[in-house]
Amino acid sequence: MGLLDSFKKNRESAVASVRAAVEEKNFASEFYYPERDQQGAASVVIRFLPQKDPNKAPFVSLFRHAFKGDDGKWVIADLCATTVGEECEICKHNSILWNTNDPVKQGIARERKRKKEYVCNILVVKDPRSPENEGKVFPYRFGPAIFNKIKNAVTPSYEDEPVLNPFDLWEGADFMLRIRKDAQSKQVTYDDSKFATPSTLCNGDEEKIVKILEQCIDLDKYVDKNLIIPQADLARRCANAYSKCIPSNNFATSYDNDQSVAAPAVTVFKEEPSKPVVNAFEDTSSNVAQVVPSEDDPLAAFKSLVNEVPF
Repeated sequence: MGLLDSFKKNRESAVASVRAAVEEKNFASEFYYPERDQQGAASVVIRFLPQKDPNKAPFVSLFRHAFKGDDGKWVIADLCATTVGEECEICKHNSILWNTNDPVKQGIARERKRKKEYVCNILVVKDPRSPENEGKVFPYRFGPAIFNKIKNAVTPSYEDEPVLNPFDLWEGADFMLRIRKDAQSKQVTYDDSKFATPSTLCNGDEEKIVKILEQCIDLDKYVDKNLIIPQADLARRCANAYSKCIPSNNFATSYDNDQSVAAPAVTVFKEEPSKPVVNAFEDTSSNVAQVVPSEDDPLAAFKSLVNEVPF
C-alpha cells in the first residue's frame, strides 16, 4: 500500500482526529458568559449547583495564564503547573522579571502572573438578553470577586448573620449576578452581585432537580494534569514571549539541547504565594479537588472547604 493509499483509507478517522485535536483543551465555548450591553453591564440570575457526585467539592480552583508576549502573540496556559504542585516556566520567567527590582519589568511580571480562577456548575434562572439559556446548566468560570461572595455567605462576618450554603439544593439561594464597568477605573466589577432569599431549587420538585443534576458535568477535567503544557514546549514559547524583557533568556536553549537540564533556579515571584497552591481536600491520586462530606454536618464540611481554598 502506497503512502497516498494510507491517507485515503484513513480520511474519515483523520477528520475525527483533527476535530478532537482542535477541541481538546479548549473549554472557552463551554462556559457561561452573560451577554453585556454597550456599557459593559449585565444582570442575570443564576443558581450555584453541586456536582453529581455528592462526595466531590462543588467547585474546583486553579491557576492559569493568559497574556500577550513581547512578540505580539498570545500565550495561554489554561492550567498553570503550580495548580498541582509543579513548577511553571511562565512563573519562573516572571520571577526573573520581578527580582530585577525594575518597576517596568515588575509591571510586566504583574500583568503576566498566574490568575486564580474557580469553576462550578450553575443553573441559569433568568437571562433577559439570552432567554434561550434559561433552565440550562453550564460550567461557570469565576474569579476571587465572586468567590468572596460565596465565602462571605457560608462564613459571615457577624454572628447574627445567617449562614448560607449557596450550593445546597434545598436551602441555597439564587444569585443575582450583576456586572458593570466602574466609572472611574473602567474595570469590570461584581460589587452589586448578591444572593437572594434562600429557597428550595425548583420549589422542591425532585424530578426536576434530578434532571438538573444530570446536566452537571464532572469538574475534574478542568484540573486534569494533562492540560498542563509540557514545560519544554512552554519554555520555547517563553523564549519568544519574553525575548525583549529578558534578552539573555536561556530557558529554551537548555530544553532544546537537553530536556534533562534543569532551568536556572529563581526566587519565587514575591506577589504570589510562596509555595504551589493545590485544591483543598485534594485527592492525592489525581490532584483534583474533592470534599469529604460530613454526614452529621455537611455545612461544616463546606465551611472548611471555602476557608482552606487559598487565594
